[in-house]
Amino acid sequence: MDPTRKLPVPLRTRPIEYLVNTNDKNEVLKKVKEFLAPRIPQPSGLDNYYDFNVILSVNDKSKTLTTQKKKKKKLTSRKKREIGLHKLPKTGAITYKKATEMHSIWCCYFKDLLGIEEDVKELPVSRREKIYEVLPLADFQGCLLTVCEARNSSLLGQTGIVILETRNTIQIVSKDNQIRILPKMYTNFRFTFLGLEVTLFGRNMTTKPGARANLRKVKQGKTISVY
Repeated sequence: MDPTRKLPVPLRTRPIEYLVNTNDKNEVLKKVKEFLAPRIPQPSGLDNYYDFNVILSVNDKSKTLTTQKKKKKKLTSRKKREIGLHKLPKTGAITYKKATEMHSIWCCYFKDLLGIEEDVKELPVSRREKIYEVLPLADFQGCLLTVCEARNSSLLGQTGIVILETRNTIQIVSKDNQIRILPKMYTNFRFTFLGLEVTLFGRNMTTKPGARANLRKVKQGKTISVY
């Protein structure tokens, strides 16, 4: 080994710091030469090491920096209770007359679930078995319900249109424009649809309406009774 030969200078700076944020190839090569010249034994032959047919890629910081998407904060159950999201004023908020429009929409929705035309006035016999599949998954907001059985005797006979349903309660508006909260547990409800009386067992409805629509398997005869 030639003792007069200079040893390469150790790298003290990262090469990337010598690169500029540009797409100009000549500018990039110039910076590379400036970086390597004092660090190699024979800088005069430096040009022979470059292949000008190779495209040098330069990192564009504006493209490589990924912006982190902020996750949308959802309301917690506690916050929903504090702002009264699941509560309605007992009077004045929704009248029975307005709720009848909601009931008309619900009737069209329920006919669509059963696969029958909107102008049908009587439920076909061929579609009665379909109720066992549809009712456990249906949304009853807009349905005209009557309490037919209840552990609390003061609830018997309460009739109204469902305007809000939660996991454990059903809120109805009656003809006197009063909003009443009915518990599902130990309470059975009944409604009439196209001449057919249907009974719903509240203890088997204790799920959120949105979650109920995603149920996969439903045991027939556990949620409804058809007369």
